[in-house]
Amino acid sequence: MLMENRDLLFDLVKRLTEPEYAFIIKFDACGRKRKEKVLDLLASIRKMPAYDKMKLQMQFSNLNITRFHLRQLIMRALRAYRDGETVDSQIRGLILDYEILYEKGLYEEAYRVLGKAYKLADAHQSLGRKLEILHLQKHRLLEMEKSKLAELMAENIAIARQTLAAFESQWAIMNKYHERFADFRVEERNAAGTAVDMIPDHVLDDAALPFHTRLYAYLTASLQARRVGDWVAVKQYHERLLSFWKQFPQITKDFQVMYKILLANYAVYLFPEANYERVKEILAEIETLPSGCFNEKAETFQNVANLRLLLKLNSASNETVEDLTKEIEAGLAAYADKINAARQFSIWYNLLLLHLIHGDYKKAKDQIDRIILDRRHQIRREIQYATRLMELLVYFELDFWDTPHSTVMAVYRLLTRHHELTGFKREVLGIFTKFSNTKIRDRKAFFVNLNEKMRSYRTGQNVSDDLGMRVVAAWVGSKLTGKSTVEMLQVLP
Repeated sequence: MLMENRDLLFDLVKRLTEPEYAFIIKFDACGRKRKEKVLDLLASIRKMPAYDKMKLQMQFSNLNITRFHLRQLIMRALRAYRDGETVDSQIRGLILDYEILYEKGLYEEAYRVLGKAYKLADAHQSLGRKLEILHLQKHRLLEMEKSKLAELMAENIAIARQTLAAFESQWAIMNKYHERFADFRVEERNAAGTAVDMIPDHVLDDAALPFHTRLYAYLTASLQARRVGDWVAVKQYHERLLSFWKQFPQITKDFQVMYKILLANYAVYLFPEANYERVKEILAEIETLPSGCFNEKAETFQNVANLRLLLKLNSASNETVEDLTKEIEAGLAAYADKINAARQFSIWYNLLLLHLIHGDYKKAKDQIDRIILDRRHQIRREIQYATRLMELLVYFELDFWDTPHSTVMAVYRLLTRHHELTGFKREVLGIFTKFSNTKIRDRKAFFVNLNEKMRSYRTGQNVSDDLGMRVVAAWVGSKLTGKSTVEMLQVLP
């Protein structure tokens, strides 16, 4: 979401790469000369640490006009710069070539170019582009004097119908995924045992289906398995999806950002089995893949940041807390426009846990406030509810109160009302319920019994709940042994 009081031209200029900036200057030299000092404005904005309209008004007498021409120049230049960069842009370019040739009356050549566009769209299973090209071909066939016009038209229409049916099927599975994903982001519940319309394996393995149809079928199947709490199946679907992805290098080359997301999501499900070395390998692979534009850098950041935090929380990273948190906070600020609220909540929650286990309860409280006070986004409520539990622990450490029973019950009622009382949350609330009712002289014995119970507790393979429970168990152990929460985390089974 874009922030208010922003200057879009300033942001656009600031996000230009050096090669793009150089290309814009060369591109401008190819056009007509302007009276406005467009390139001077471009250079001035690039030097500014923050947008200063008054300073620019002193430099440029017609600032608004110059701004308009600069934005037009940048957009035209970037369109030319990106020409042919992806397969889809190559197809679009061929269609544009066809239109130009047709307008000039070079009909035979125009039709041949359209044929090249079709072959490229067909090879890369771009159903939408195929339909667009087939539609254009029908019109051109009617204008060409061929003895087999009726047969050619019938063949074209048959292919168009077949492509349209495949396209509709593809859109149906995409829509199903997006509906399920939207629901998942709004509120993830532990719905183990709930009946869900799962994607059958014969759809996932049907080689006759187009690439994107099967891709979104895998994504939907994985999400549905997660919704019912089948974490083993979730991991297996991700493994199958990555294997499927690698079978189509000619198609997936243009979708490296999605590949990074798939890798990062898969890595998360390796944490319950403590396969940290594989996570590190995946992290290195993600960071090795190029990230040229702002969007790619932002997408890489939010996936990499999450994995780095999880590694640190599981004592599988040599990064210092100070350096890691400083870098992540800087990334959260730099890429705020891109980072989706769901991932932001996840990063905030992991920062909360990181500060908590290292005993920096004031910074942990800052993260709690970030999560709880964010009223704009009604998503990832399971994180928001888990934060309420961690707030009890942090408040205890900061001596805000001595775990009053009424506060614990308020959280209990909140989670019950929203059907969010998972095993993990019930267990933590039970801790503070008993703790608030335990006399000070009896609390050591309480921690002894609690420590034994916590060490044997298992949440399953829900990554968020499992990590939260481990942190609470380590905290309980630290109260009993006098060791730090971090030290206790390292000796937990």
